[in-house]
Amino acid sequence: MKKSILVFLFFCIYTITVSAQEKHQIDLSKSTLTWNGSKLFGFGSHEGTINFKEGKIIKNNNKIIGGEFTIDMNSIKSNEKETRVKNLIDQ
Repeated sequence: MKKSILVFLFFCIYTITVSAQEKHQIDLSKSTLTWNGSKLFGFGSHEGTINFKEGKIIKNNNKIIGGEFTIDMNSIKSNEKETRVKNLIDQ
């Protein structure tokens, strides 16, 4: 009997927790990821942007608690105009 009550309570708490979570799709037209790559020992760095293919965030009580994202590696761009940076991205 005690086992049945414990299982029932666990199920109720789990259901309440899961239903309190909200999933929101990200707006792909407004969302980008900024990347930064630094050289060994801090002798310079490179930075740029990359777009998402899809993604969602999971909120609980108006706090972000998780998410899942897929990025589009073909959209990687550098903020620099140097040839060597272009070579890094093209490879």
